[in-house]
Amino acid sequence: GGNDSLPARVLIIGDARQEGPGVFERIQLRYADAGLDEVLFLGSVDRDRVREILGTAEIFCLPSHWEGSPLSLLEAMAAGAAIVATNVGDVAHILEEGRDGILIKPHDVEALTRALTTLLSDKECRIRLGTNARRRAEHSFARSAVTRRLYELYVEAARSRT
Repeated sequence: GGNDSLPARVLIIGDARQEGPGVFERIQLRYADAGLDEVLFLGSVDRDRVREILGTAEIFCLPSHWEGSPLSLLEAMAAGAAIVATNVGDVAHILEEGRDGILIKPHDVEALTRALTTLLSDKECRIRLGTNARRRAEHSFARSAVTRRLYELYVEAARSRT
């Protein structure tokens, strides 16, 4: 492993299957080569496990190059996580930059680093963004009975964090 430990435990969900064969394995090897042992690759996980993880997560990062309307973003908002996401697809319609989360341009590694550094070092900012995101999700989810129940499940999962 590397000499410097990360300031947070990092869990990466997803198997990069949409990126093509062998990509997931190459990414894991790059992290291993860099000595980033605290980064845990969970691969593809079911919705219940995602809910459980989001219930304990303080920060949610969605650095996509493209997205439609990402359900995972609404799920993270409902769980009250502070969010960093790329401004792609419907992301900017789902959360308001600076109020409900931090939006960055895709492929902007420096902006992503700055945003994560801010959230890791500023607990008040994390709490403010997470609280605002949860409120916004509540309004979004309230539109139908199905999504309302989903929202309630995330709030329930997030109680384990407090």
